[in-house]
Amino acid sequence: MTMDERLTSLVELLSADARGRADVEALLGRVENIDDELDELVSLLVHRVFGDRQDDGSLSVLTYLVERNPNLYLARTSRKIRDVVRARELPFLFITDNLLLQLAKLIVGPDSDNQTSASVDARDALFRLCAEPYRQQSIQNTKQTLGNLENLWQYLLNQKDAAARRKSSSLVIRIASFMVDLCMLGGDVFALADEGGEASVMGKLITLVSSKEDPLMQASALDQLGRLAAFPMTNERASFLLGNKSLHNCLFALIEADLNGEAALRVITDICGVGINAPVSLDADTRKQFTDLLRKLHLRLQNTHPYGELEQLSYINAVSSLVTASLTPGSSSDSETIMNDSRLISGWLSLQSLTRPRLKGVTLSSLAQAIEPSMRLSNPGDDPSARPSDRMVIKLLQTFGEANDHRDPTELLIASAKAPFIEERLGSVDVIRALSMRGASLRMMLLYNGGTEGCTFVDWLMDEENDPTREGKKAKYELISSMLECNSTIIEGVLPSAVVRELLEWKKGGPSHRRRISWEMATQ
Repeated sequence: MTMDERLTSLVELLSADARGRADVEALLGRVENIDDELDELVSLLVHRVFGDRQDDGSLSVLTYLVERNPNLYLARTSRKIRDVVRARELPFLFITDNLLLQLAKLIVGPDSDNQTSASVDARDALFRLCAEPYRQQSIQNTKQTLGNLENLWQYLLNQKDAAARRKSSSLVIRIASFMVDLCMLGGDVFALADEGGEASVMGKLITLVSSKEDPLMQASALDQLGRLAAFPMTNERASFLLGNKSLHNCLFALIEADLNGEAALRVITDICGVGINAPVSLDADTRKQFTDLLRKLHLRLQNTHPYGELEQLSYINAVSSLVTASLTPGSSSDSETIMNDSRLISGWLSLQSLTRPRLKGVTLSSLAQAIEPSMRLSNPGDDPSARPSDRMVIKLLQTFGEANDHRDPTELLIASAKAPFIEERLGSVDVIRALSMRGASLRMMLLYNGGTEGCTFVDWLMDEENDPTREGKKAKYELISSMLECNSTIIEGVLPSAVVRELLEWKKGGPSHRRRISWEMATQ
């Protein structure tokens, strides 16, 4: 009898309720002692599971073997399932509800904490079955998978013994992470996860964040919530993040309790970013809830006194997001009240109070993002639905100058662009780039007469040597490209023609461009 025949015979015996019989166990034991035969046994079972619509026993046998000896079967089974799913397209895979359940169990299966590759492989296979391109079938798989994961999740969370719950915390977060992965597939999937209020997947995630039993698990759950704010954004996710009052109350309660408060503030800051850039027309109730969130955030930041670099970074990002959201046209928040809060704005924009170049760079970059919200996005092609008005941008610049000894904003930016530390230089170039994308603020910078140092904006702009680093040259090139693209109709009217020609050559030549004519000739 060949190996294939022996393995097929063994599978038939195991499928026919012969498990535990001495002869069957002996035969299985011999197979398990030979790696090649063991691999072939798992391969045979997996191919039967996915390919034979008449086969009812192979999945049961495979489940039995994994539970019987996880050390031998868990990693092999997960790896083989991953390979089969990767190699074969969805319409040619036979998928049952029970198969999806067993795959979900493999993610948190016995000994999966020690055999992490098995969990990763099972997760990879299950995710592929839920993703595109066969959307009609995959959405059914996703709905079933979300239900299976939710049941496993609930089982782990409802264990009566606190020690057992703590021991299962990594499995709980593993499931939560995978459910968030699925939610990122599209709005239709997120709608499934948000269906049912507090009893939904999202409702239970909020409950997990609210729980004080395990601070580490709470912090991990906050991380998963923060992932939902990633772009590209869907209407369903945006509506949940901006309009869910229970979520907002939970996050502010964590900030007040101080435990994991910084993490909660980061999530609120991310939610503000969604409100600034989300391509969604908010309904009245969602808009009201988001406005309430901004009002609460303003009050909370008024009473915040950051200590240490991490707290200062969180504070800078939070104030920046609050101001940007309030300046966005269509926002119901009182932007004038926020802009007139001198203590808040000075705490955000004062460079002289900061000793570390990194903090200065972050402050300047956050100002750039407030002026041009599209700079918040990793893909600059995804434009925000609205930008602050020119009037509000000029007012923000004036406030920036007032927060720094009432100096001229352009003078401040050029000084920072010449600073010895690259973090500050790059942050300043970010602000100048954001201003250069608007005709009104570009004209304002061109009016600067050079101050005590006699360096005008054009002098600085045309100086190729003011930042010799690779990052600096790239930032300067992006500034010039944005300025030319956003002001194509006015650029020749505000700059000398020789300068415009040189800038166009610079844009064409790339970051490493070298001017071929002297600066004196260019300005004649």
